[in-house]
Amino acid sequence: LEFFYLPNISAENIDRFVTFEGLHHLDRALQQGRGAIILTAHFGNWELCALSLAMRGYPMIGLAKPQPNEGFTLLLTEYRTRFGGELYYKGAALRQVIKALKDNKFVYMVSDQDGGKDGIFIDFLNKPASTPAGSAAFARKCASPVIPVFIRREGDRQVVVVDAPLALQETADAKDDIYHNLVIITQRVEAQIRKYPDEWLWFQKRWNTPVEGAKTDED
Repeated sequence: LEFFYLPNISAENIDRFVTFEGLHHLDRALQQGRGAIILTAHFGNWELCALSLAMRGYPMIGLAKPQPNEGFTLLLTEYRTRFGGELYYKGAALRQVIKALKDNKFVYMVSDQDGGKDGIFIDFLNKPASTPAGSAAFARKCASPVIPVFIRREGDRQVVVVDAPLALQETADAKDDIYHNLVIITQRVEAQIRKYPDEWLWFQKRWNTPVEGAKTDED
């Protein structure tokens, strides 16, 4: 229900609702000039998390899947872009994401979704889960940092916490790097969920793909 309150929040009053921690990590990423993958999940009010960063002037790019209802898709798009952020729809976003990172923008990736038949199996909460490789692959291709950002409720306020960039592997073996770094990324999301389990809202869809339906690191 908090999603529908978003139109009442603006750059002028955002500090009444949201506290920010660790924004210097985003500022440092901008100074480095390679953009960043913003790592998050369906955790807390993740829509407000992205919007609040856009309100603070960060160049946010969201990735989305069109909804079955066109009207709802338009409503979501309006909410998600009303503070200057951009929205790329999945399926046509590959080149756009690479360009955005090279243009020093932040790509907001909700990374607890099922990866389908093209995913890589990574253990997630003690169960193999098909995991999209995009976050690790984009980070490697563009030499962009992966910065964990999560929002959670504390009393009557929301707190956006920006952590230091993840320490990722970089070798001459792209396939091994992507797998190794995807494990690191997945473990960071898992750690957040284990610490604040009541904030996670996506558990019913995380393991949709059976083990035999996706790639492994051996493929």
